[in-house]
Amino acid sequence: MFAKKTTGVIVRMYVCLVDSAKSCQTLPILTVILTLHTPLHLVIAHFLPNHLFTKNVSSAILCANLALNVAGYALIAQLYLHSVRNIFNRNIPSDPEALTSSFGAHLALLRPLEIIWRYLTAQFRVLPDVLVLGEVRCGTTTFCSHLSSIPGAAEPFCLWRHPELDGKETFYFVGHYLGHVSPSNYRMCFPLKLTKWWHERILKRPFFTFDGCAQYLSSPTAAALISKAYKDTGEPLPIMVACVRDPVDQALSWWRYENNAMAWGNGMGLQTWNTGLRSDAYPPKSLPNALKYSESTEALFDRAEYLARSGELRFLPPWSMTWPGGQLAGIGRNGRYAKNILRFEEMARMFVGTGNMNQRKCIERLQFIRVVPIETMSDGVKVSDLLSKIQEGVALRRKPASRVTDISTLRTSRSPLIRRNSGVGRLSVSDLTSKETEHLVAHFAGDVEKLEKLCGTKFRWKNYPGKD
Repeated sequence: MFAKKTTGVIVRMYVCLVDSAKSCQTLPILTVILTLHTPLHLVIAHFLPNHLFTKNVSSAILCANLALNVAGYALIAQLYLHSVRNIFNRNIPSDPEALTSSFGAHLALLRPLEIIWRYLTAQFRVLPDVLVLGEVRCGTTTFCSHLSSIPGAAEPFCLWRHPELDGKETFYFVGHYLGHVSPSNYRMCFPLKLTKWWHERILKRPFFTFDGCAQYLSSPTAAALISKAYKDTGEPLPIMVACVRDPVDQALSWWRYENNAMAWGNGMGLQTWNTGLRSDAYPPKSLPNALKYSESTEALFDRAEYLARSGELRFLPPWSMTWPGGQLAGIGRNGRYAKNILRFEEMARMFVGTGNMNQRKCIERLQFIRVVPIETMSDGVKVSDLLSKIQEGVALRRKPASRVTDISTLRTSRSPLIRRNSGVGRLSVSDLTSKETEHLVAHFAGDVEKLEKLCGTKFRWKNYPGKD
C-alpha cells in the first residue's frame, strides 16, 4: 500500500515536471533533460568506452545540469516554504498528495535559476526609471501595459510566472524573495547596464525600465527602502505614480480578489491556516470584519515603518510580509491613498533635501507623486498626455547631453488604450448593506478630502460626490 502510494506521488510529481517544462520553465526543462540524459550517458559509457571525447563532453554536460538542478531545487524548496507560510498564510501540508499538488503548482510558477543568476549579477544592472507604486485593484496592470507599449520600455523581472504579474511587478520590497529586501540588490529585477548601453549608445534608441508593484503604496517599509536604494547609488529618484479609485470600490475589489486567491490556495491543497503567524482572527470572514481586523494591525504597521527608517533593514520579519497582518489587513488601509502617498512624498522631499522626517501633516500639495485616477484609463487622450509627461521626466533623469535626443524621441510615442483584466473585479456597493456602505464611506471620507487637497482637484467618485 505504501509503495503504491509512493509510486503515485512520484508519477504525479513527474507529470507536474513535464507540464511545467512544456510551459518553458527553465528548472523543469533541465530536470526532464537530466532524467533523459542520465541513462543515455550510461549507455555511452558502456558501449563507447574508447570514445573519450564523447564521454567527457557528456560527463561535463551531465555534471553542469546536475549542479543547476541541485541549486534550483535547494532554492525553490525554500521559496515554496516561504510562499505557503508568509504569502498564502497557510501551513505546509502533511498529506503527501496535497504536498505534491502545492509544490507542483509552485514549480510551475517560480523561477529559481533566474533568481540565482540575477542575484549574482545584481551589481551590473540598472535601477528603474519609473515606479508605479500602486494601489492594488486601481488600474496598475492597465497603466503598466501602457508603459510597456512605449518604444524602449524594458519590463521588470517577476519571480512569479503569472500572466497578471509577469513583466509588471517585482514584489522585491514586500518580501517575496525569502524576505530579503536589501536595497543594494533591488537591481536584480532589471536589465543589465550593458543592455541599456547597447540600446542608447549603439542602437541610438531610447531605453527605460519600470516596476509596477501595486503593494508598495500601502507598505510601511517600501518608501524608506526605495529611497536608500537610489541614495546609495547616487541616482536621482524615479518618476513615481500612484493609481487610485473610489476607495469603497477598491475595498470591495480587493476583498473579492483575495478571496479568489484563498480559493486558489485551497485548490492546490493548502487547507490549514498559519495561525501562529497571523492569529486566529485571520482570515476575517466578512468585509466589515476585515475592516476591524485591519484596524487591529495598526501597531504592526507603525513598528514595521520604524524598522525601515532605521536604515539597516535587510530582511523583513515574517509578521511584516507582505503587509503586517497579511494581505487582508489592507482592507480599509489601501484606500487611504493620501496617508499612503504622503509616506512617499515625505521620503522624496527628504531625498532631495527639502523636507524633514515627520512633516507629512504640513504637506499641502504633492510635488513628486503623480496621482492617476482609474477613470483616466478609459480616456485615450489623457493617458497619452500622461505618458508623454512621464517620458519627459524619464529623459530628464539622463545626463544633460542626452536630454534633447531622448525627449524628442520619446515624445513621438502615443500608446493606445489597453484594457487588461477587463470585467474582473467589477463590483458595486450593492454587495454591501446600506449601513456597511455608510460605514466604509465614513472610514475613507477624511482621506478622500485630504487627497483632493493634495492634488488640487475633485475626483467626484460616486460614493463621494464632489462639493462645488
